[in-house]
Amino acid sequence: MRSILFLFLFLFITSIASAQVTDNFSDGDFSSSPTWTGDATEFIVNASQQLQLNNTIGGASYLSTSSPGTSIDNFQWNFYIKQSFSPSSSNYGRVYLVSDQANLEGSLNGYYLQFGEALSLDAVELFRQTGLTSTSVCRGTNGQIAAAFAIGVKVTRDASGNWSLFVDPLGGAAYGLEATGTDNTYTTSNFFGVATVYTVSSATKFYFDDFYNGAIIVDVTAPAIVSSSVLSNTAVDVLFNENVDLTTSQTLTNYSADNGLGNPSAAVRDATNLSLVHLTFATLFSSGLLNTLTVTNVQDLSANAITTANTTFTYLAPVTAVYKDIIINEIFADPSPVVGLPAVEFVEIFNRSTNAFGIDQSECTSWLSCFN
Repeated sequence: MRSILFLFLFLFITSIASAQVTDNFSDGDFSSSPTWTGDATEFIVNASQQLQLNNTIGGASYLSTSSPGTSIDNFQWNFYIKQSFSPSSSNYGRVYLVSDQANLEGSLNGYYLQFGEALSLDAVELFRQTGLTSTSVCRGTNGQIAAAFAIGVKVTRDASGNWSLFVDPLGGAAYGLEATGTDNTYTTSNFFGVATVYTVSSATKFYFDDFYNGAIIVDVTAPAIVSSSVLSNTAVDVLFNENVDLTTSQTLTNYSADNGLGNPSAAVRDATNLSLVHLTFATLFSSGLLNTLTVTNVQDLSANAITTANTTFTYLAPVTAVYKDIIINEIFADPSPVVGLPAVEFVEIFNRSTNAFGIDQSECTSWLSCFN
């Protein structure tokens, strides 16, 4: 009896492990863990550890990996895809979430996402394929991938055949819901993979990464503040690390700033970046004063709420510097030998005025080059 129980547990654990496919190509190849097969000579793992099409002529190429008999009830697929060209009817990619065949270029039964079409309103679209016939299940925002793009994608399917399509247009994992649909035609999968159709000009311009296929990952973590950015003497943007709920992110009492600023007079979640909220205050910010913004009760799309989080911001009123307001008062040009100082070259600048100035380093390759 004990041996039978051990055998059952072994088979159960093995079936769970085989039902999940993950690959970020950090091992530098696609020949094992998992093994991808198909047009293997037409793909590489590039220096960025991404799966990349690498052909010298136009054509069609695919790779697939096995997921034998996997149930897709309460299942999730995540991945990154980049196409560095404008998609068309002769240049597009597919990611097959479900297939009963290893060859993704012929007749099969399953589901795939297509990235590119004949029209200029290219959208991420989920299709069911039966034989050689494709039927749309749900479609994302028109024009979202009409030009070159790099996006993160998540798809979920529950046990009733309800599909949800999520996209992060910035290529990360801050997914926003794009579309939903219902199709319960196929409930198991034997293969997962990618397929590409391309002209010679796009023969190296498809990229894939960060695949996850497995049980739905339940989000139990509240959003966190990434940064705050001052836009004017009354406006500040707050960026979260994931998409936030529309209602709670726009509730004024969920934000409060010190120094007499209180609650904002307006809170608007960005129309395209759902992790960004624009705040406007009725009271003017004091120049050079550090303000602390406290955020509470803002939820992500899984209803996880921030208990309390803080971020700081400082408004600097525009001031025109006059001659000798800012000076270079030390140059450390030769750090060898090092005596109690870091082994780097640097210059020290000094503000002789009573005004606060910001320094934009975006156009400087180093601190020293700012003053060459």
